[in-house]
Amino acid sequence: MPSVSLVGIAYLVLQAFVAELVRREADSHGMRSPITLAVVAFVLSIGTTFALNSILAVLVLQATAIVVYLAAKPERRPRPN
Repeated sequence: MPSVSLVGIAYLVLQAFVAELVRREADSHGMRSPITLAVVAFVLSIGTTFALNSILAVLVLQATAIVVYLAAKPERRPRPN
């Protein structure tokens, strides 16, 4: 079971940043409820940590997903008028 210590608190803060990234991206894509998606991402990441019994595995999975998303995301350029 993941420990509740300074590392655990730091992990929760990091997950809050990931949830904020999810919210911001959902909002930029015009999703109906970006806050709900952020809360779901936060809860699922904590649940996955307990299921896998490893904080490091979840962080590696999230980092990989974020890098792949950002690499595949097309850059937004202003439209010429």
